[in-house]
Amino acid sequence: MNRYSNYARILATAAPAPLATVNVYLAGTLTSATIYSDNLATPTPLANPFTADANGFVYFYAADGRYDVRLSGGGIVTAYTWGDIVLGIPELGWFNVQDYGAIGDDATDDSAAIQAAIDDASANDRRSVVYFPPTVTNQYRAVGLQLTNRPVKLMGSANRGTGIKLLTNTDHLIKAENASEFTGITFQDLTFHALDSTTYDCFYATRIALASFIRCTFSHCRNGIFFDTDARMSSVIDCIFGSSCVTGLRLGSGANYHAVMGCWFDENTTRGLYVNGFGNTIVGNRFADNVGQDIYIDAAGLRNTIVGNAFESGSTAVTIECYGDNNIISGNSGATHSGNEIIFGAGGDNNIVGPNNFVTWTIADSGSGNRVIGMYNASNNVRIDSGTQLTVGAAGAASALPAQPTGYMVIDISGTQRVVPFYAIS
Repeated sequence: MNRYSNYARILATAAPAPLATVNVYLAGTLTSATIYSDNLATPTPLANPFTADANGFVYFYAADGRYDVRLSGGGIVTAYTWGDIVLGIPELGWFNVQDYGAIGDDATDDSAAIQAAIDDASANDRRSVVYFPPTVTNQYRAVGLQLTNRPVKLMGSANRGTGIKLLTNTDHLIKAENASEFTGITFQDLTFHALDSTTYDCFYATRIALASFIRCTFSHCRNGIFFDTDARMSSVIDCIFGSSCVTGLRLGSGANYHAVMGCWFDENTTRGLYVNGFGNTIVGNRFADNVGQDIYIDAAGLRNTIVGNAFESGSTAVTIECYGDNNIISGNSGATHSGNEIIFGAGGDNNIVGPNNFVTWTIADSGSGNRVIGMYNASNNVRIDSGTQLTVGAAGAASALPAQPTGYMVIDISGTQRVVPFYAIS
């Protein structure tokens, strides 16, 4: 027997739907399910359909299986369904934090209840989910939650609907620290808030591998996620980092081979993304209004790939600032920033840039051996290599070129090599 709970809401406004009518069916059918109001040794049958309470709160108990829940009335204009709800399938352990006493009223300390659910899920011999059901405020308060070496999934309601907020500025919100590497932690559809802390993180981890963050939001913290010592091979997908994080996502020392895809870095107070490790892939993300740098690569940031990202105009001083070696920056697009698009600091050597499409492509290069190839901007200029620029003009513009070319390129066209001159334009 397992418990299901949620809030009936009016879809147009997301407001609660008080006294909505609730029908529970076996999944994919119109057969009414057998449901109960409690989980006693002899459970109490619950009428089906039944009515949500005055706040729109819905809960019932049912046997292991899959169910559809149909909602109508209570201000709901068009009936809708929560489809294919899974209760207690054999390969999955399901641990609802409210069953452990969590309140989720944005005031009560839910740390002990949530930690108990995490501990039981970690001790379970099946792959387990710690579930945070929605509440009226959609905010559970906690501090210092500790994950252990088990493949546990922490999950909120769909599409970032359930929040966990730091209770006090005394520890990280959630942390995963262990003497040996552990794997398989997943976070999905959760929001994290750390009370504007400049000391603690929403999630802090060392020696973690193969973690996944999916559709999560991080705000008001030192770092949204901090992968510190020897954290590797994790994925951050479709997440939002912003609203007063000092740094959105920090890949620290030994944070190697991570994938950051489809995320939004916005209004972080120092930088969007900090990269200290190597072999990380940063692709298809959006950056806007991060105060210092959109991406900062320090001296230990090596062999990272930054491709297909969008850097929007705003208050960001620098798009990418790099002090590491052998990084690839290509296929990105960007609008005007208040400073340089790319800075290679001292020690930022042997990086490859291009082709990219920036409105401006001012580059400050204090490193050595950096190659800038195929940078496009709004003036229709193409930078072929560091220190050389080719202007693509209208027909007849060739007469303005110097008599002697600066050099030559050899281009292979369908197996035939062609020698093409290029010119330096002062």
